[in-house]
Amino acid sequence: MAYLGVITTRDQYRAALTDRAATVAAALDSDKVSELKGSASDAKVPAYHELQTKLRLLKQNNTDARSIYLAVLKNDQVYSAVDSEVPGSAYYLAPGEQLMGASDVFKSVFQGTLPTVEGPLNDSSGQWVSGLAPVVDLRTGQAVGVVGIDVDSSEYNRTIIAAAIVPLLVTLVFLVVLVIYEWNRLRQQRELRMRSELMSIASHELRTPITGMRWAAESLLHTQPEGPTKSMAQAMYDSVLNLQAGTEDILQLTRLQKNPKMQLAPTDLVVLINEICNTQRIVAGQRRVIIKMDQSWPTSLLLSCDPARIKQVFHNVVSNAVKYTREGTTVLLSYKRDAKNHSISVTDQGIGIPKDEQGRVFDGFYRASNAKASGESGTGLGLYLAKTIVDQHHGKISFVSDQNKGTTFTVSLPADKK
Repeated sequence: MAYLGVITTRDQYRAALTDRAATVAAALDSDKVSELKGSASDAKVPAYHELQTKLRLLKQNNTDARSIYLAVLKNDQVYSAVDSEVPGSAYYLAPGEQLMGASDVFKSVFQGTLPTVEGPLNDSSGQWVSGLAPVVDLRTGQAVGVVGIDVDSSEYNRTIIAAAIVPLLVTLVFLVVLVIYEWNRLRQQRELRMRSELMSIASHELRTPITGMRWAAESLLHTQPEGPTKSMAQAMYDSVLNLQAGTEDILQLTRLQKNPKMQLAPTDLVVLINEICNTQRIVAGQRRVIIKMDQSWPTSLLLSCDPARIKQVFHNVVSNAVKYTREGTTVLLSYKRDAKNHSISVTDQGIGIPKDEQGRVFDGFYRASNAKASGESGTGLGLYLAKTIVDQHHGKISFVSDQNKGTTFTVSLPADKK
């Protein structure tokens, strides 16, 4: 890329220089140029002074030019005819001075009558680049002279170097950004893997003692008569249940992170929802809450999904509805089908979600302020897990909520294409 940039920039610079030389050549009278012979005697010819005055004026419009001069061809050799500089100048070419080093280049311009570039070259006056263009006799179509514009090569060299360096710098910056991005990506993956493994180990190690604690608390609860000791056993038992539920949520999250691949299988969603409702009715009965599936449900609903994960979704949504609805109310499950989706809605008549907190409902470990204030336990992972699983199934989970009136969560799963 840098090489191509150098070639392109060099060609553009040279083309611009020859265009300037061609403009100067077009401003000169070819008849006046024809009067010059490329000898010292040219200085006595009236046309010489007219051309010299014009070259000096043209140099004022080319402020970067060291000199502008006119050369003629005589006896197959190239000689200086007119120069914009004054005698004694470092760049001055006297009339009749042979241009030895540039002879072949000038001859090619005379013969081809096409603009070209000479240099960069070094001479006693420094390094320079020259744009050349023929002065053409329009009657014969022949070149009667060649105009040269000498400019210092430093600008040319800076342009070429910039054309080479800029793409290299851009490439270097791109590579640095790419390396930093890849390093951060690998670091984040490593941290996520370590965190996931730590959570998995911790959760697995907790399951055995928690199960033992639950068995002990349950035994104590059933053997104690009514009184302070039984109340203490009940509080212990409830705390162990909450700890066990939190541990299971963390384990579920760890499994999803370590193994996101789903085990798809044809699943009857009606049977799955019924199982969840039957399980939740035990807790709901203690709160005098009724769980009900309305008349919108079909007798059977086959869907290709990961049954274990989808069961986790509806378990989390229904258990939340039971947990946060008011006593003596109903949690209603309804079904709707359209051309693309199966939609299952779970509606409660509970505390709702504050409007200014609804944007964070699906964040991991987040619980709404009124949910915390209700005294109900939770990790804030249930809805996060539900959304993660629904997203894996290319579905959508959404909700509408009115604080102190209730909430409806809707899970939409893509219908199988037939």
